[in-house]
Amino acid sequence: RTTAAPDNKIYLDCSSFASYISTCAGKTGVPDWTGTIFASKTVFNGQLSSLKEGDLLGWPPGSGDGHVYIYLGNGRFGDVNASEKDGVGNYSLDFVLKAVKRHTGNSTIYIKRP
Repeated sequence: RTTAAPDNKIYLDCSSFASYISTCAGKTGVPDWTGTIFASKTVFNGQLSSLKEGDLLGWPPGSGDGHVYIYLGNGRFGDVNASEKDGVGNYSLDFVLKAVKRHTGNSTIYIKRP
């Protein structure tokens, strides 16, 4: 899902961005919808040391809209938010965990390793 804008830019939602970036990194088969990305509901153990660059963390739709972050390495996560059009985010795990709680009402975050 993309949105064309009058400023000659194309805006991606979070899952389309994750799929696009993963494909550019040579990882194939990454869906472009959070409901499909996190369909297996594999719960993240909360340990940064268990993550590899390119891992996807987030939650599927159900408790509000779904969302996905990409693990960038060095404890940082990236994403885009199509509704805010602020570009690419760069966040800590603490920020991501607080976002999960704020949007879903619980602390369960899922992981997908492309």
